[in-house]
Amino acid sequence: MTDSQLQKPASAQPEPGKDEGQPQAKSPQSDPSQATEISHPLEETEKRPKDSKPTKEKDQRQKHAHPSKTDWIMAWATVGILVATAVNVFVAYKQWLEIKSNSQQTKDALAASNALAEAAKQANILRQNADRAFMYAAPGRVFHVTPGSDLQAYITVGNSGLTIAENVERWAGVRIMTPPGTDAVQDLKPMMSREEGVLVVSPRVLHNLIRQLPNRKALTKQDVDDIRSGKKRIYVFGAIAYKDAFGKAHSTEFCFMYYGHEHAEFKTEYATTIIGYYESQGQYCNKHNETDHK
Repeated sequence: MTDSQLQKPASAQPEPGKDEGQPQAKSPQSDPSQATEISHPLEETEKRPKDSKPTKEKDQRQKHAHPSKTDWIMAWATVGILVATAVNVFVAYKQWLEIKSNSQQTKDALAASNALAEAAKQANILRQNADRAFMYAAPGRVFHVTPGSDLQAYITVGNSGLTIAENVERWAGVRIMTPPGTDAVQDLKPMMSREEGVLVVSPRVLHNLIRQLPNRKALTKQDVDDIRSGKKRIYVFGAIAYKDAFGKAHSTEFCFMYYGHEHAEFKTEYATTIIGYYESQGQYCNKHNETDHK
């Protein structure tokens, strides 16, 4: 047996029972041209020409059915922005509420502070009014109510307060007038004369002022008769200005009148009698008796 016979492939040998001279049918596997073509959707898609495009509606369905990675990123970014915005709005609202609350608390605290300050101020004013000096004037005696005499009127000035009165200035005058007398005069200051000196008056310490008719005019018999009958009256008036211990300025006006048949007789050391009126006989006028109590 030669080498060529040994190297001949087994497929070339005829199958048993078949005629070696008859041609053998070709199988689809041995002949690709005879194989039946089986179509597949994916192969159809792959075989579709590159220039063919899906319809717009189908493209949108595919887009919505299968979001891309970019769509997911944009969606989560939008959610993050909305959440951050909501948090910022909530924080801003809380801060606004806190500011509003603090503002109201500040207003309330300021109002309470002002109320306390006003209460303390009023309490201090009440204390000062209770402790301050109160200068007053009271009727004194009147002497020499006789014809040809030089009438003299005494005025008692004192301090009824609890502290001293400083820079005390005094004015006073005396007139014989028919009623209503000084009530008809608006301003008595031009009819007064200032007492010399400026005083410091302590509580419960009394001072006297003495006033005579202008130019020391002597009384006539008609004057005395009119005074005793009440047709005329002796008017004694004046004013006091001072400062209390707390530095606040005050003023007091006073006015008294004397008249009537009931007169007083004062004995002197020379065994003479002076006709006049007791201080208790002095009556307060209807006007010009004012003092400030503030």
